[in-house]
Amino acid sequence: MMDFTRMKTDVFLTLTLMYSICLVPCNGGLVYFLDTQVVASEGNQFSLRIGHTGTLTQIVNAIVRVDNSDQDFVGSSQVAAFAPGGDNVASVTFMVFDDSEPEIEETYTFTLQAITSGTDVTIPNMATVIIQANDDAYGVFSITNVSLTFL
Repeated sequence: MMDFTRMKTDVFLTLTLMYSICLVPCNGGLVYFLDTQVVASEGNQFSLRIGHTGTLTQIVNAIVRVDNSDQDFVGSSQVAAFAPGGDNVASVTFMVFDDSEPEIEETYTFTLQAITSGTDVTIPNMATVIIQANDDAYGVFSITNVSLTFL
């Protein structure tokens, strides 16, 4: 006769060992992106949602950053906060700078970093934001009525 109690315990311990690093970090839990690809327009805002797992005993902060060397965003980082007993989802909002420079579609990578001790970042830890082509990036073509006279 098989000892299913022993087998369940062995399976549980094996799964626990395999996944404990990813699923059960210190008391701060895990943070990750819920939105991994967003399309934005120049002059408008967009939001990225961050999820949190685990039971909180303290406020947990995570920072979302982008390389803003092209100056396409108003600011280059935002902080998401999670409180004990609060929501497991937080949003950060960025504004796409409105300039008059013709630009083709641009793609940026936003990264997530935990800034509270005991909190880890898990996958997905990056989000892609695409700014649509703007300000007549592909040129302006127009056809006007032309009057011709033949002699």
